[in-house]
Amino acid sequence: MEKLYGPQKAVGPADPYEMILYLNSGYPATDTSCSEGFEALKREAGLKPEEILAASNARLARLLRLGGIVPEQRAARLHEIARKVKSEFGGDLKAELKKRVREKYQTSKAFTAQKRSSGSFL
Repeated sequence: MEKLYGPQKAVGPADPYEMILYLNSGYPATDTSCSEGFEALKREAGLKPEEILAASNARLARLLRLGGIVPEQRAARLHEIARKVKSEFGGDLKAELKKRVREKYQTSKAFTAQKRSSGSFL
């Protein structure tokens, strides 16, 4: 692809929580619609779960209109995303994902070591 179009540039945020917000900020979900809705959300309401939860559905819908159709539905979805991230992950999805990957790696490493010591590995 790079041979035809040159080096590719990622669109949207790299943070997992912000990526979810980004993908729900536009519909139909195109780079343009998501970017426009996300930038309005970021500029006018903020991206932290507390900031999204503090904004009314009507306000979020008004901001998300820039990102395309059914802004009311997307506003409700952003509230649900923010609520879950705050209540289930302490407001920091990235830290929770890192923790889970680290735990999975340690479990896998311990399992491999156990198999090797018992002689039943390969």
